[in-house]
Amino acid sequence: MLAVLRRVDAAIAAVEKVLVVSAIAAMVVLSTVQIGMRTAGAGGLPWADELIRFSMMWVAFLGASLATSERRHITIDLLDRSLSPRGKAAFNLVVEILGVLVLGAIAYVGWWYIGQERMYPDKSPALGVLYWHVKTIIPAALGIIAWRFGLLAIEDAQGLKSGDFDYLSGPDAEGRLY
Repeated sequence: MLAVLRRVDAAIAAVEKVLVVSAIAAMVVLSTVQIGMRTAGAGGLPWADELIRFSMMWVAFLGASLATSERRHITIDLLDRSLSPRGKAAFNLVVEILGVLVLGAIAYVGWWYIGQERMYPDKSPALGVLYWHVKTIIPAALGIIAWRFGLLAIEDAQGLKSGDFDYLSGPDAEGRLY
């Protein structure tokens, strides 16, 4: 069962990676064009700053979601370092269940908020895009992060049951500050 859920999650992550890479590339190109045009006195593209701002929001939420899928999300690991693998899995399980509940609730409220925004459509001045379209990333990403915390909770529960905690070591130490 977990293997099937992991394949679904990998497909979601693949789409997220394409979106993140595309958005970052677009932001770099647009920022460079904006700087060049302003330096040359051409004033820049009137819609570029707004698109860069919207893209930054999408990159932030999708990046947080991707980090969660790889157990690289922000954590307070002071206690984590001093626990045995079994203790770490048990502690993670509690935190992940709380994460599912809190993020699921926030995502639900976010979708409700998007529904309210749809009733009073407001467009961005430069792009003409409805703001609620741009903001859908917030509850969507929070819902995906809640889903991923659920997967991590299943993984930790299975680890506690089997006594195998190899999954906690992660693929490598890349990106770690310690």
